[in-house]
Amino acid sequence: MYIKTYLASTLLGLLAFSSCNSDKVPSIKDIETLANYRNQYPAHKADNAFGIKADSTIMAYITDYPKDTLVPQLFYESAIIHHVTLNQPDAALVKFQTVYESFPKHRNAPNALFSSAFILSNTIKDTTRSNRLYRKMVKDYPDNKLTEDAKILLIQGNMTDEEFLNMQIKKREAEQKNAPAN
Repeated sequence: MYIKTYLASTLLGLLAFSSCNSDKVPSIKDIETLANYRNQYPAHKADNAFGIKADSTIMAYITDYPKDTLVPQLFYESAIIHHVTLNQPDAALVKFQTVYESFPKHRNAPNALFSSAFILSNTIKDTTRSNRLYRKMVKDYPDNKLTEDAKILLIQGNMTDEEFLNMQIKKREAEQKNAPAN
């Protein structure tokens, strides 16, 4: 009994802390349901039915607690479910866009921006929009680890595969030539 009380009070404390800017406080049941799907998702990411249930749980949480500090992360996770599990690139784009436009300082905003550009380029085949997002990535997140990839993909988008490959070979040769001898 003591352990259940302790766990419940600890969970409520964490809940109050994580939702301090929310008008409505999530119930322990809501938190447990959300945590259950979030924890099980990696093992079930190929399971369409599980993806639908996980996403509906996430979206219900976002709808019920729109000011909760978990919302940006949950939009990001929902986008991944739509992209990877449900194969719904348009829905993934909308959710990724919500992350980088509504929460630009969130830790996953650069990943969401890059993922949107990548989906546009490789799945939807809209290089005009993807290049615009890659440029935004370079401008808005210059120190992010994905920014170098965005720069390369911008260059590659304006070249044939053969031209890009030759450019990469020449770049490597120049790096090797300028590298100090061992």
